[in-house]
Amino acid sequence: MADDRMMLLDETYVFGESAAMLARARDVIPGGVGSNDRGLVDPHPLFMSHGAGSRMWDVDGNEYIDYLLGYGPLVLGHAHPAITEAVGRQLRNGSVFGIPVALEMEVAEMLVDLFPSIEMVRFCQSGTEAVLAAMRLARAATGRRLIVKFEGQYHGWLDQVAISYAPTTEQAGDPAHPATVPGSDGQSPGAYEDFIIAQWNNAEHLEQLFAERGDEIAAVLTEPIMCNFGIIEPVSGYLNRLRELCDRAGAALIFDEVQTGFRIGLHGAQARYGVTPDLTCLGKALSGGFPVSAVGGRREIMDLITDRRVFHAGTYAGNPLCLAAVPAVVSELSRPGVYEQMEALSMRLRTGLSELIAPLGGYVQGTSTIFGTGFGPGPGASMRDLWHNDPEKVFDLKRELRIRGVFTKPTPRDIWYVSTVHDDVDVDETLRRAEQAVAALA
Repeated sequence: MADDRMMLLDETYVFGESAAMLARARDVIPGGVGSNDRGLVDPHPLFMSHGAGSRMWDVDGNEYIDYLLGYGPLVLGHAHPAITEAVGRQLRNGSVFGIPVALEMEVAEMLVDLFPSIEMVRFCQSGTEAVLAAMRLARAATGRRLIVKFEGQYHGWLDQVAISYAPTTEQAGDPAHPATVPGSDGQSPGAYEDFIIAQWNNAEHLEQLFAERGDEIAAVLTEPIMCNFGIIEPVSGYLNRLRELCDRAGAALIFDEVQTGFRIGLHGAQARYGVTPDLTCLGKALSGGFPVSAVGGRREIMDLITDRRVFHAGTYAGNPLCLAAVPAVVSELSRPGVYEQMEALSMRLRTGLSELIAPLGGYVQGTSTIFGTGFGPGPGASMRDLWHNDPEKVFDLKRELRIRGVFTKPTPRDIWYVSTVHDDVDVDETLRRAEQAVAALA
């Protein structure tokens, strides 16, 4: 098996079939792709045929070591047998009922056991939905309307939260009072007028904000590790300070762990940093590739749904076909040494990549099983620090890797994900191909 996987061609790939499919798709799908970032692939979007383990293959037959992993969900890799068996079994029993099933209760009990912040939980389909539900709960619990959101962080594509996640230097405004920048034409200002944009990793800035408007703030919404603009960990004590400020003002603290939940560890980033939020949003790796998300938190907040003071619904909420994947994921990730193995591979890969791209002005920034590359002054602590990077060099590196069989996130805000099925052969091959890519760039 290992020898077979080392037989990737040394020459760069060609994409004739993908190009033909893209031309056809553009007639019926805007841009030819179902989600905008997929259109950023250079030389053009690619069409995949199938995946297995840590690899995937496109319609031209090109093989890739996959570090995109579906934008993060595939923590067990492609077509993991534990997931396919569990979902197949549920499919034979029925896909959706619109009424409660035992599986929904059992998965909820798992999350209550695993996450320090979760005493009750409701299920959704996407991370965006979970975030919106958490904000509605926080506003109902506090009787306030303002939500603090950090520039550079992404919490979904809907009008309410798609703001200031990738503003330019001209748009973002004064660092002391960051502007609220919509991410798209067509967004209604009324949908996001109850948001305050703040700087990430700047406790003094947030303290001033709470001093001025603390009695109006319903919640602080944050990723515990900033993932959208490069992988930026919180500075020491920062999350603790968020918790203290929220407690003092009577505001809720919401952790968006859609990216970090089950990837940083079985108990999420909140356990890693020892800070317990009031509400937690989960998704992506939660189900290993199926559309499941969750919002959970303290009983007195979640009971607002019980009392029907907060409305939460959805035809596919608690869908058993998708929920069936969750116990399989949890079981695999609970095996002794799984996270240690993933983190060791990630560290080896990060170290090797860092050494290769350093002569070109590149660096690697990240933690655990998630990291990114950059070209510029070096790792930063905020979105504004990373403005000094050169996104074109990031795109160039990604292109040269992709045409040599290494697939990563196609955006200039780089993320690489490592799964349980990546191994030393994958890392060896990745570094060999990265060496070729860097030589081509140089």
